[in-house]
Amino acid sequence: MKALTETDLCFSTNRIFNSDGIKRDFVDPSEARRAFEFEIVRKQSFDESGRPIPGQYHLRKSTDDSFIPSVGVGGRFTPVQHLDAYDFIVNEIMPRVPGMELETAGTLYGSGMGIVMAKMGADFKIPGDDSPNAKRLFFSNPCNGRGSVVVGMTTVRLFCQNQIAAARRDAVGNGGFSVMHTKNANFLMASFLKSIELQIRMAEEIRHRSERLADISLSEGLAKRVLDRVYPTNAYEPGTRGETHAKNLQDEVYMQIEGGETAMTMKTKTAWSLFNSITYPIFNPSNMRSSTDSADISYRGMDGSISKRVTKIFNIVESEALAS
Repeated sequence: MKALTETDLCFSTNRIFNSDGIKRDFVDPSEARRAFEFEIVRKQSFDESGRPIPGQYHLRKSTDDSFIPSVGVGGRFTPVQHLDAYDFIVNEIMPRVPGMELETAGTLYGSGMGIVMAKMGADFKIPGDDSPNAKRLFFSNPCNGRGSVVVGMTTVRLFCQNQIAAARRDAVGNGGFSVMHTKNANFLMASFLKSIELQIRMAEEIRHRSERLADISLSEGLAKRVLDRVYPTNAYEPGTRGETHAKNLQDEVYMQIEGGETAMTMKTKTAWSLFNSITYPIFNPSNMRSSTDSADISYRGMDGSISKRVTKIFNIVESEALAS
């Protein structure tokens, strides 16, 4: 784990990550804001004789003109300000998400990186599934002359600084955004933060709708109606390869349901487990971690790269379940 420096100021619900060594049950937004109350300023670099180096700059803090550790940056480098993103997250996003709490906020590496992480109000806990999952909003702004700004949703929790890289990958992979420090960076970040806000609100809605499906028992009639819409055998001529393929896909879902292969923790047969049984094969098993459970996979699929297909199936299951 990379050591904290004396200029770092990080507030977290995890003691290992705190630079002041205080364990917190929650992070107070007004307290955490102190870590960001400065601007990152690009300044001209000079050689040993005091002459300016053409096209080469470095970064400093506006409050005390202290050097921010970074490689030399060019004239196109336009720093995204930690404070702007923090204020938008705290003042615009969090009040619109019931129960959303700040988990980590602050600066690392001599203020060269700003971190904000906020947990959504509740774990994604489905009755009959023993694996709750929490979604988190994650913002990472490495002003070191190398890394890009990342904002998105992740299930990774920051226990130490080494997990920042994992959270960055996870956030981008879950439909988040990565932005280089260029002249358009601040405009793009404002737009992307608004997009993430919409994603969070949609995710909250999907979570509640999913919990409702978990309360609806799965009958043979419901399973047949849903599968006839998702994999319609009557769309093909009898005896054709298309009909056979559709029947095979239906049979695979039935085997998932009966065998409990969708997730070992799925104990009950509900409309939610039907949705999982249909969507589980859509995801490439080679991309799934051994610790990734079915609820997490299907939930993340609603706002991931295959969201249109998964969402269509979810809507079919929901419409048939509520009509039964």
